[in-house]
Amino acid sequence: MSVYQEIFTDLSYCQQIVTMTAPNIVNYAVDQDDIETNHIELAGFIFR
Repeated sequence: MSVYQEIFTDLSYCQQIVTMTAPNIVNYAVDQDDIETNHIELAGFIFR
């Protein structure tokens, strides 16, 4: 989940709603090296 994990915690996405147009939603392990901040910065996350 490194890509999603970085999007969720990246300060450049702070208070934004992110839409994934072709997401690959599956279960992944969390990589501690990919965490940008200690909490989720997004206001919302939309996927189909």
